[in-house]
Amino acid sequence: MTLRGNASLIRSVQILGIAGVAAASIWVFQNRATLAAACLSTIDGVTSRVAHMNEPFGLGTTVESKNPVVGIVPDFALTERSGRSVQRSDLLGSYWVASFVFTRCATSCPLIVAEFTALQKELPEEVLLVSFSVDPEHDTPEVLAVFADNAGADPERWLFLTGDKLSIYRDVREGFHLTVQRNDDARPGWEVTHTPRFALVDPKGRIRGYYDSSDPEDHVRLCADIERLLSRGRTSEVNEVDADVALETEPQGDGG
Repeated sequence: MTLRGNASLIRSVQILGIAGVAAASIWVFQNRATLAAACLSTIDGVTSRVAHMNEPFGLGTTVESKNPVVGIVPDFALTERSGRSVQRSDLLGSYWVASFVFTRCATSCPLIVAEFTALQKELPEEVLLVSFSVDPEHDTPEVLAVFADNAGADPERWLFLTGDKLSIYRDVREGFHLTVQRNDDARPGWEVTHTPRFALVDPKGRIRGYYDSSDPEDHVRLCADIERLLSRGRTSEVNEVDADVALETEPQGDGG
């Protein structure tokens, strides 16, 4: 092959390469929201898996092997759809399941809400459900009230919280160790990329597990974990009562 032929071949390859890069760049730009969601979902999965290691996030030893302590819910002060203030301290003493949604969502939120609707019927009444809006600038208490009514949410058991966006995003990322990202130029319904996972929180405000809202096996696992933890708590309470009764009925010395 002549030198001129080699140069022509190299030029053709360069042109094809440039065209390929340009086409790939256009595709990435057009699908940036989808790619961002996929990346964040992958990160989300990694963080929640890491959370089940023996010493997650520097918390030291776990409470038990099946539901270790994987985080501490940070203090927050948000507004419920009813207009009342709800703080972390208000939820202490109860098991609760956290989800992260927004009313304009066209991706994972319909499934998340459907799962919470089912959990509202299946879980014991003392277990609360708490949905945090990741689009709080749009999701005012009034908007959330309509959304909650459409979902058939029991106002005593299923809370919808909104408030300062920066605070909520910080709590999701640093407190729950999950993902959330605003997509300012996204098409309608994709304004926020966020975790599809639930977090189980115990009566001391400690995170005890993560569950994928799209996985039927995780639905079963969540219900089983809650029932087991509740049963364990009831057993502890009975043992404490028995111990108190034993102390009260124990014969006392005559002092002599």
